[in-house]
Amino acid sequence: MAGFTREFTIFGWNCGMQIPGALLFIQILSLELFGVGCVGLADPSKRADAVYGAIGNTLVQPAASMATIQAGIGSGNERRGLPNTIGWYQIPNTVLTSVCPPVSQFPAIQGVEGCKAVVNDWSGGAADTRRNRLVVWGGGHHGYYGNEVYALDLNNPQMIRLNDPSSVTGIDFNTFCGETYADGTPSSRHTYGGITYVPSIDSLFSDGGSKAGCGFLGNSRYTFSLSTQTWKTQSSGSTNAVPGKMAQYDPNTGLVFIADPASTPTAKLWTWNPSNGVLTQLKDYNISWDIHESSVLDTQRHILFVIGNGIFTKTDISVGSQYTLVNLAGSATGCSALVSQAYPGLAFDTVQGLVVGWVGGDSVIEYNPGTNSCTTVTYSGGPGTAVANGTYGRFQYFSALNLFALVNNPNQNAYALRLTLLK
Repeated sequence: MAGFTREFTIFGWNCGMQIPGALLFIQILSLELFGVGCVGLADPSKRADAVYGAIGNTLVQPAASMATIQAGIGSGNERRGLPNTIGWYQIPNTVLTSVCPPVSQFPAIQGVEGCKAVVNDWSGGAADTRRNRLVVWGGGHHGYYGNEVYALDLNNPQMIRLNDPSSVTGIDFNTFCGETYADGTPSSRHTYGGITYVPSIDSLFSDGGSKAGCGFLGNSRYTFSLSTQTWKTQSSGSTNAVPGKMAQYDPNTGLVFIADPASTPTAKLWTWNPSNGVLTQLKDYNISWDIHESSVLDTQRHILFVIGNGIFTKTDISVGSQYTLVNLAGSATGCSALVSQAYPGLAFDTVQGLVVGWVGGDSVIEYNPGTNSCTTVTYSGGPGTAVANGTYGRFQYFSALNLFALVNNPNQNAYALRLTLLK
């Protein structure tokens, strides 16, 4: 096998290595041979994590060599503690409320619900595909005033709070209606389906939301850098200040598509360009989605679906499209359980080429765009009842792991789901 060169970072150390194929196994067993400057990794468990982080799943090796490596340090999801078996898996130690800011240290942000509102109050999530993390951000109105961001780490299964909440000292939330707190970061808010991960800028994108205090709808866009844990205001105005916005990053065009659901008088479709911050209106539709839908992007067929509360539409977003809205509610077969549910969890399975929906319980509903039909698949041990105010983007698919992840209840462990085996 030919050698290769790779740069990587291990716990803050930047490293470079040249690995001849013949020496691969020897060098994997001894990090001291990995290159210059990778020091301080005396902990054997961190050595294993560092090795896996360096080689990932992308290294092509002879079967005998791979078997030896797997026996030595573990492989893929099984090493990470996520079994490569079909069905649901409750991920231990992933309860969101276990990592919330301490009430004793942050009493002013608690609102009437505390940090449970990050999940419970019409709030969503996004798939950080670079790190295999399900990022969750929410709260708002009088439920919770903290604006910190959370992440379910699937590489090293755990729930993480990525940052501390902003100070709200001196704010009277009975009258407060600001877009931002004093430090310039966005105020806590119901995020609905309006957040998505943008890999080109390695950031969480957010549009609108119901703001802390007054509960009025925001009309600004923000990004949260997942490498620096810092917020940036992107732009304001133009899109309508309405609840239930839906945002999806399209890897084919590099744009964020924003479905503006309850505009007056009609719904609209926009794009936001992360390279220059330009917001563009694509279409003004002659219908009005209400505020109870979720969206999902079929990245293979280039179709944006909006589903929920009796609504089921699709829009071709391929380059050169006219962005015509097609109503599927009356033609899709076997999909009523998914279409009738408000705020369903939706994700696109790139292995099967299917839209997968979760509306609670042990079952998921697979929608095949090619046949315009749904099939229900059930596995025992699921997460139970969906929280009342929506799943939105807290149900996501991670193609590198061939795995779905779900944060359903703030007092419950997160769940993983496999529909096909990781190869």
